[in-house]
Amino acid sequence: MSITGMNTKKRVVVFALSIYGLVIFSKALGHIDEAVSDLFDWLDKRVPLLRIWGAIAYAHLLVLR
Repeated sequence: MSITGMNTKKRVVVFALSIYGLVIFSKALGHIDEAVSDLFDWLDKRVPLLRIWGAIAYAHLLVLR
């Protein structure tokens, strides 16, 4: 099956797994610089987007108050 025959959700999963494979396996083999590794560590420590979108979703209730 080619990627053109897949639905959108499967395409996103394939894309995410390919990026994951590029980052994790090359990191395990030692092909990623420390700067790139620090960047991914910094991104992991950020506030999850779900909390931000949750705050935005309830912002209109605070305005009405």
